[in-house]
Amino acid sequence: MSADEASPGENGSRFYQGRIKRLLRGSESGVVRSTTGREVPFEFRHVVMRGPFRRFDDLREGMSVGFDVGWTSSGLRVTVLYAGPRPGSEGQSGTKEQVAAHQLADGGPEDGDVE
Repeated sequence: MSADEASPGENGSRFYQGRIKRLLRGSESGVVRSTTGREVPFEFRHVVMRGPFRRFDDLREGMSVGFDVGWTSSGLRVTVLYAGPRPGSEGQSGTKEQVAAHQLADGGPEDGDVE
Protein backbone atom coordinates (compact mmCIF):
# COMPACT_ATOMS: atom_id res chain seq x y z
CA MET A 1 0.00 0.00 0.00
CA SER A 2 1.33 3.40 -0.87
CA ALA A 3 1.19 6.50 1.31
CA ASP A 4 -1.20 8.23 -1.12
CA GLU A 5 -3.89 5.58 -0.44
CA ALA A 6 -4.12 6.58 3.21
CA SER A 7 -6.04 9.55 4.51
CA PRO A 8 -6.59 10.91 8.02
CA GLY A 9 -9.19 9.06 10.03
CA GLU A 10 -10.78 9.84 13.36
CA ASN A 11 -8.60 11.22 16.16
CA GLY A 12 -5.58 11.62 13.85
CA SER A 13 -5.25 7.90 13.11
CA ARG A 14 -4.77 6.86 9.52
CA PHE A 15 -6.73 4.31 7.51
CA TYR A 16 -6.55 3.24 3.90
CA GLN A 17 -9.83 3.99 2.14
CA GLY A 18 -11.80 1.42 0.18
CA ARG A 19 -15.05 -0.44 -0.35
CA ILE A 20 -16.14 -3.92 0.58
CA LYS A 21 -16.07 -5.84 -2.69
CA ARG A 22 -17.20 -9.28 -1.54
CA LEU A 23 -18.58 -10.86 1.63
CA LEU A 24 -18.76 -14.59 2.29
CA ARG A 25 -21.39 -15.02 5.01
CA GLY A 26 -20.65 -18.69 5.73
CA SER A 27 -16.98 -18.22 6.54
CA GLU A 28 -17.39 -14.62 7.76
CA SER A 29 -14.68 -13.38 5.43
CA GLY A 30 -14.45 -10.96 2.57
CA VAL A 31 -12.41 -8.73 0.31
CA VAL A 32 -11.82 -4.97 0.54
CA ARG A 33 -10.89 -3.07 -2.61
CA SER A 34 -8.73 0.01 -2.00
CA THR A 35 -9.18 3.28 -3.86
CA THR A 36 -6.23 2.31 -6.07
CA GLY A 37 -7.79 -1.04 -6.99
CA ARG A 38 -5.79 -3.34 -4.76
CA GLU A 39 -7.86 -6.16 -3.27
CA VAL A 40 -7.08 -7.25 0.29
CA PRO A 41 -8.86 -10.23 1.91
CA PHE A 42 -9.94 -10.50 5.53
CA GLU A 43 -11.31 -13.02 8.00
CA PHE A 44 -13.65 -11.30 10.41
CA ARG A 45 -12.44 -13.21 13.46
CA HIS A 46 -8.94 -11.72 12.92
CA VAL A 47 -10.14 -8.13 12.33
CA VAL A 48 -10.36 -5.39 14.97
CA MET A 49 -13.56 -3.43 14.29
CA ARG A 50 -13.73 0.35 14.75
CA GLY A 51 -16.65 2.73 14.30
CA PRO A 52 -20.37 2.28 14.93
CA PHE A 53 -20.66 -0.99 12.96
CA ARG A 54 -19.02 -3.78 14.95
CA ARG A 55 -20.64 -7.03 13.76
CA PHE A 56 -20.09 -8.98 10.55
CA ASP A 57 -23.83 -8.75 9.85
CA ASP A 58 -23.53 -4.93 9.78
CA LEU A 59 -21.20 -5.08 6.77
CA ARG A 60 -22.56 -4.79 3.21
CA GLU A 61 -20.95 -5.19 -0.20
CA GLY A 62 -20.21 -1.76 -1.64
CA MET A 63 -19.91 -0.14 1.81
CA SER A 64 -17.16 2.48 2.17
CA VAL A 65 -14.67 1.52 4.86
CA GLY A 66 -11.38 2.57 6.34
CA PHE A 67 -8.91 -0.22 6.91
CA ASP A 68 -5.39 -1.11 7.95
CA VAL A 69 -3.37 -4.10 6.82
CA GLY A 70 -0.82 -6.51 8.22
CA TRP A 71 1.30 -9.41 7.05
CA THR A 72 0.24 -12.93 8.01
CA SER A 73 1.49 -16.36 7.01
CA SER A 74 -1.11 -16.16 4.19
CA GLY A 75 0.12 -12.77 2.96
CA LEU A 76 -1.32 -9.27 3.25
CA ARG A 77 -4.64 -9.15 5.18
CA VAL A 78 -6.99 -6.52 6.62
CA THR A 79 -6.31 -6.25 10.36
CA VAL A 80 -8.43 -3.19 11.31
CA LEU A 81 -11.73 -2.21 9.71
CA TYR A 82 -13.53 1.10 10.30
CA ALA A 83 -17.14 0.76 9.15
CA GLY A 84 -19.53 3.66 9.45
CA PRO A 85 -19.91 7.29 8.46
CA ARG A 86 -16.88 9.54 8.75
CA PRO A 87 -16.89 13.28 9.42
CA GLY A 88 -16.99 15.08 6.05
CA SER A 89 -17.88 11.93 4.07
CA GLU A 90 -21.02 11.11 2.10
CA GLY A 91 -22.65 10.08 5.37
CA GLN A 92 -22.63 13.73 6.39
CA SER A 93 -23.69 15.19 3.03
CA GLY A 94 -27.34 14.27 3.61
CA THR A 95 -27.58 16.93 6.31
CA LYS A 96 -26.51 19.68 3.89
CA GLU A 97 -28.92 18.39 1.25
CA GLN A 98 -31.79 18.44 3.75
CA VAL A 99 -31.02 22.03 4.72
CA ALA A 100 -30.90 23.09 1.06
CA ALA A 101 -34.25 21.40 0.37
CA HIS A 102 -35.76 23.11 3.41
CA GLN A 103 -34.55 26.51 2.22
CA LEU A 104 -36.07 25.91 -1.21
CA ALA A 105 -39.40 25.05 0.41
CA ASP A 106 -39.56 28.50 2.02
CA GLY A 107 -40.89 29.85 -1.28
CA GLY A 108 -38.80 33.02 -1.42
CA PRO A 109 -38.84 35.05 -4.67
CA GLU A 110 -35.23 34.17 -5.43
CA ASP A 111 -35.88 30.43 -5.78
CA GLY A 112 -37.51 30.75 -9.19
CA ASP A 113 -40.73 28.86 -8.45
CA VAL A 114 -43.50 29.19 -11.01
CA GLU A 115 -46.97 29.87 -9.63
